[in-house]
Amino acid sequence: MGIFRRQNALVAALLLAAIAAPVSGGPVSAARGRAVQAFNTCLWVTKNFYLTNTSENWKKTNVSLIDLESGNEITFLVADKRWTGGWASVYPVNEILGGPELPWKGRSVIKVPYKLPFLENPYTLTARELRAESVWYQALHQPLTLARIENDAKYPKNAAWKRGKLPILPHVAIRTKKGDILVKPELIGITLDEILEKKTGTAEQRASLEDLYELTRAIANQVKAPRVNNDLTTSETTNPFVPDVNPRNILWVESQADLSLLGLSRPSFVFYEMTALHHRKPQFKPLDQVYPESSETTTLPQRAVGQ
Repeated sequence: MGIFRRQNALVAALLLAAIAAPVSGGPVSAARGRAVQAFNTCLWVTKNFYLTNTSENWKKTNVSLIDLESGNEITFLVADKRWTGGWASVYPVNEILGGPELPWKGRSVIKVPYKLPFLENPYTLTARELRAESVWYQALHQPLTLARIENDAKYPKNAAWKRGKLPILPHVAIRTKKGDILVKPELIGITLDEILEKKTGTAEQRASLEDLYELTRAIANQVKAPRVNNDLTTSETTNPFVPDVNPRNILWVESQADLSLLGLSRPSFVFYEMTALHHRKPQFKPLDQVYPESSETTTLPQRAVGQ
């Protein structure tokens, strides 16, 4: 048990350093960035020890929670865990009883925040990350913000998505005492990460990826990223909204149902989530330096994706 106590103390110290350091520029800001990076590294190392505890409330086939906004009890009929990331796990759901009406048909998945047992409030950090995902999604979809993005010089000229829309998977946030539960539609597709690993990219996908990449540049030019604080309040910042282009969160979709849901005129890459990178300047490298181009053109496998 000693190793767990020492890890807890180290994580707590790094967390305090990360939170206490100001956000302003200069060496203090750099120190804060290093502290945040060190904390994230430590969290990843210790996560293997805690993983059996983080999802203890989701081992059952049905889980009931109170929606803090409506006061209703919502029951999630969940299936086996599909995916585990840095702050959350994803589960397919067979049915949601007592929940809000979803603006899509078919199966859904839920994104559930981790429980981190070394903090007084075990959901503080993970709840903030999932709340931020909703805040950023809403910020980008404000009509005036969308108009600025679409009028930016970097905005793609022949995008697959319609004007007034963005290629980001929609979600419904349910607020509970254990953080926000994000409900998303289940897509049939393949991640960019898998395409790059298998070297199965096509010319059509390359063109779509260029559109997506240009969109991120337009967003960084026109939008400031809101900040979600530890108490889950939101504050404005002067930081450019630099989207995370993690290949694991970029999906290739081509089924007609998914194209209709996302307002796409043709098969396209889409963001499963839109995350703003913290403390980054909008410095974009050429696409070839971000994702290596594949010369192979083979038929892509299709599978259900939820992450």
